[in-house]
Amino acid sequence: MVNPCDVKEKADAVLRLLKSTVEGCSFNLVLLRGTCLGLYRDVAFIEKDNDIDIGILSDHKECTPEEKRFVKEKLLKAGFKCPNPVDLAGQEHWWAHNADILICIRWTFEYPDIPTFSQLRFLHRFDYVIYNNEIYNIPHPIGDYLEYFYPPSLYGGADWRTPHLKSP
Repeated sequence: MVNPCDVKEKADAVLRLLKSTVEGCSFNLVLLRGTCLGLYRDVAFIEKDNDIDIGILSDHKECTPEEKRFVKEKLLKAGFKCPNPVDLAGQEHWWAHNADILICIRWTFEYPDIPTFSQLRFLHRFDYVIYNNEIYNIPHPIGDYLEYFYPPSLYGGADWRTPHLKSP
C-alpha cells in the first residue's frame, strides 16, 4: 500500500476514475475525512494519509442495498477490486486498478444506536473543491464537518486548519 501523496499522478487518476464511475451511475461521490481535509485545506493529499476516503450516496441519502450492488458492479467493471467485501461500520476497503492505493468507501452515514454520531447531517447538500480542474463534492458546511472530525482537543489545541496535524 502506498500513500496517495507519494504517487500523486496515480492517485489523481484513481480519484478521477472513481468520480466518473460513480457519477456516471447518477450517484453522488463525496470526499470524506483525510482526503476531504487535504484537498480542501492544502489542495493536495495529506502526506501520511494512506488512503482515499469517499462516500457514495443516492440523492444525498444512503444507498439502498440494490443501489449499492449496482454501483459495486460498475466499480468492478471499471477495474477496482474489493478483495474482502466485509462492511466494517458502513465502510469497505477497495483497491485501485493497477495501483496499490487503498480506497475507503463509506456507504453508511447514520448510526441509530449512536445518535451523536451522524455524518448525514453534513451531506444534505454539498460544498465543493476544485482539484486538477475537476469539481469534487465535500460535506456542507465544510468547516463544521472538519471541526467535528478534527477537534482541537485531539491535536494539542490545533484545529483542522493547522497543516500536518499529529496527535500528541
